[in-house]
Amino acid sequence: MKEDVLREVAKIANDLAKIAKKKKGLNTEEKIQLTVALNIINGIIAKNIQKRGEIKKE
Repeated sequence: MKEDVLREVAKIANDLAKIAKKKKGLNTEEKIQLTVALNIINGIIAKNIQKRGEIKKE
């Protein structure tokens, strides 16, 4: 179940990144929103990977 959710979250992050590349005319607020969304998603993924012990804290 968790793996499916993580896979879906990663897919959404990838889709957002593709949208960002295509839309060069994003205004500052849209860029900030997109950056925040990607950072949250990456944080969720990193936290879950760390819980499984694949990344060790330094």
